[in-house]
Amino acid sequence: MASLLVKILCVVCMYGFGPLNSNFVHGATDSSLAWDIRIRETLNKLQTRPCWGRSRGSQCDDSMIVGMDTRKMRLFIAQGQKKSSLRVVLPDRRQRRLTSRSHRNDSYDAVFVLDPYPDTNFGHVVFIFLVDFDMNQTVCRNMNGVPVNTGREECIRRAEKVHCKNRIAHRQVKCEINFIPLVYSVNDGKRKQLLHCHGSLSTRQFARCGKRDDQNELSPPCSGNSAHRCSIGNRPKSQDFCFHTTCDHAVLVSGGWNPDTNHPRYRQNLHQMWKLLHSEMHYKPEKIVTFFGQGQKSELHDRQRDNSFFARNPTGVKEYIKKLCGSRNCADSITLYLTGPSTSDGALLFHDNGDGITDDSELYTPKQLLEDVKNCTATRLFIVADYSYSGAMVNRITSRMRRHPDQFKNLVATSSGSWDEYSWRSEFTEAFVRHNKEGRRTKCVADVFEEIKQEFHTKGALSTPLKTPRDGGRSNTTYTTLSGRRCNETRLTAKFSRPCQLIPIDKLLQKPDPNGNN
Repeated sequence: MASLLVKILCVVCMYGFGPLNSNFVHGATDSSLAWDIRIRETLNKLQTRPCWGRSRGSQCDDSMIVGMDTRKMRLFIAQGQKKSSLRVVLPDRRQRRLTSRSHRNDSYDAVFVLDPYPDTNFGHVVFIFLVDFDMNQTVCRNMNGVPVNTGREECIRRAEKVHCKNRIAHRQVKCEINFIPLVYSVNDGKRKQLLHCHGSLSTRQFARCGKRDDQNELSPPCSGNSAHRCSIGNRPKSQDFCFHTTCDHAVLVSGGWNPDTNHPRYRQNLHQMWKLLHSEMHYKPEKIVTFFGQGQKSELHDRQRDNSFFARNPTGVKEYIKKLCGSRNCADSITLYLTGPSTSDGALLFHDNGDGITDDSELYTPKQLLEDVKNCTATRLFIVADYSYSGAMVNRITSRMRRHPDQFKNLVATSSGSWDEYSWRSEFTEAFVRHNKEGRRTKCVADVFEEIKQEFHTKGALSTPLKTPRDGGRSNTTYTTLSGRRCNETRLTAKFSRPCQLIPIDKLLQKPDPNGNN
């Protein structure tokens, strides 16, 4: 994948582009021409030397791709006001310097970002370029930059994760910069984002900017007068013990970090999964809980809204999943669906506190997820993950299942791609819903997965779905539907299935396992 990214940049200057929007700000009167020059020189340099600006010892593949349409790349631009330079912040908590010859608190006169994959879900690789004004050619080259003359001497440098330069090739994805950075004026204590998308310059056309979530949509008003309630949000109710019936339950989760990483498709995914579980798998609406980290309830299914909750951080999500998995006799099947922006280690991101840096309170990691579902009391637990790097979650679960099989004996997890692959649009979710619905008879979870995998292979998709391996015959979790019923039933027969069943007396009288096993 890393080689493909470099190849895209190698040919990016082969195509023409078109006029900078009249509302472009942050620059002088010659900003349009200056930006044309900066970007043209940068792309020309990348074509002749794809690895320029990278530290010695860092991994780089300089092979070429012919015929790539670079108008599919997205451009972001920021330029400081007079007497005010820019500071650049990456979400990576470990990142302190942006180039091998910079310092922790360096500032810049202008910044631009190229996003080669605007159709993928963040995180995915982006390329950041830093511009310094009034720097002579000798100093610029000594700093591993490209000298540019826009009427004044300027220097363009390429940002990188300096602490990653000695990583081995097959772990190169960990060294990618995979989020749009926060770029703000050094004089702005509120850190307002100055980096904005532009579909065109005077002579160059880039990808359309697309719909972007408003900041207001990420912070719905708090209900009530309690500041504590405002910080934690409303929480769904859950039971510790069920006396009469056991039911199928679902938890649908969409993360959300900031306007640059969010997208309406995440709410659409939640909507589609809710319809599948209720209409096809016959889960009761009150047993499907939705957590959304962005957007508004109005974007969800109308019957989904009553049991949906804004999640500013993952605390409420974790508590509900853990309590549901720990409840006695309450859950027959549990479906857990995850989508949203994510880090390269497979963690879902939640609401940024405004500093542009991820911290533990904003992350739901695969390790935390495993702790929440360990020894789950449900008869079967399905995890469906559609986000970039979601294979990291499946890999961690697989590793834990091998070491502690009794703790996860009823669990099946599927992901939209491998640990180093991106999630493209809503391809996996759409395929998952479609394959579960199509045909005259119901399908096993395992069969649905194989159909999706074959479909992706046939059409040449850029990600390969993963699934936890077979459990050695200890359970038949993958050989049921999402509602736990037999496969290959007629749709009419399945329609009359009951999402809740009476709990047998002997199960009610059964003492809980002190080790937490079912």
